[in-house]
Amino acid sequence: MVSNLKINFWNIQGYVNIDVKTKEIILNKILQKYSINGFAKKLKISGVSISYFLRNEGSFIRINNLLDMIKCLKISKHEMEKNIIGYKDTSSKKPFSIKFPYHLSPLHMRIGGVLIGDGNVNKTTGMMRWIQKDPIPLKKLMKIILGDAVVSKIHDSQIVIPAFFGKILCYSLNLNPPLLASEKLIEKSLNLGKDYSIALLIAIIEDEGNIDAKNYGGINIRMSSKEIIHAIKKLCDYLGYKTSKITFYENNGNFIGKNGKKLMYKIKILSEGIKEMGNDLIKLEKKYGKQIGFWKKEDQFIKRWKTCTNKKAEKNREGGEIHNKINNLFEKHKTLSPLKVSKILGVDYDRVYVLIKNMSKRGEIKRINRGVYTIS
Repeated sequence: MVSNLKINFWNIQGYVNIDVKTKEIILNKILQKYSINGFAKKLKISGVSISYFLRNEGSFIRINNLLDMIKCLKISKHEMEKNIIGYKDTSSKKPFSIKFPYHLSPLHMRIGGVLIGDGNVNKTTGMMRWIQKDPIPLKKLMKIILGDAVVSKIHDSQIVIPAFFGKILCYSLNLNPPLLASEKLIEKSLNLGKDYSIALLIAIIEDEGNIDAKNYGGINIRMSSKEIIHAIKKLCDYLGYKTSKITFYENNGNFIGKNGKKLMYKIKILSEGIKEMGNDLIKLEKKYGKQIGFWKKEDQFIKRWKTCTNKKAEKNREGGEIHNKINNLFEKHKTLSPLKVSKILGVDYDRVYVLIKNMSKRGEIKRINRGVYTIS
């Protein structure tokens, strides 16, 4: 586990307000030794901004400037943090409904995860956008976290994500803003705990996954980045979700690989993995609410998950496990009878007999005598 899931106000940039009583204490401390202008000159901060901040109840100040002020006045930043009553990304925004120290939760990872697929992070400003046909569910989640002050602009199919989310993710994960849209976000999530990783995987599937509920298939995830698809494989392995091997194919789109071909990389979460994921999702939503789960793809996932958990699916999975054990026994002993296999595995004879008979039909083993089979 990492130790910086807790974010103090001095760990990020932005603007804060403090309560009136604390403003009065700071002002009196300043005037005991300086004039406002003298103090401002010492710190190389605007005297007007200091005066306005300390004399107006609703005024905010840049975090770096407040830190310089309290350091000069020998006021503990930990004590100051207790008196913060508001935070803004910029001076022109409404304050968010948060308190410091703040804590990164899986809900924040659910938001950060949208950047892996159809997200965009400006390399210069760190501004984040999500491109999707319906970005409203993301706005609802951000509102749950930050309150009514979220004024995320929506332009057609794009939504602007408040910089606050990028700031806390970058601090907690020790990443530069552009890396939030890379495989690094996935790799770093593996250090946070299972809930964070599940939330991230759900976000990726929401954007880049195809849930084959109709044909009882797996969840296909396609990416143009080889690095990202390998990171997703690691993510699934960490969560214990069984997947296929990574494959690639030529695509008619715009991405061109190093070999000059248009390549896409694909991984599939298999039925067994979907079953485990559904069980984990139920627990996750009980802790953090439905908004952390699937949005537009919820019905598809639930339908597919239910087919993974019915009696027929359980029987098929169990049969597959017994089949693998029988295979291993033939690899070891070469020649066996259904009765011998039944005794070794402690499995009902009739079930073993049917499996061995089917293996013989498929050519995996062959019958050499009555009730005796050998590996092909």
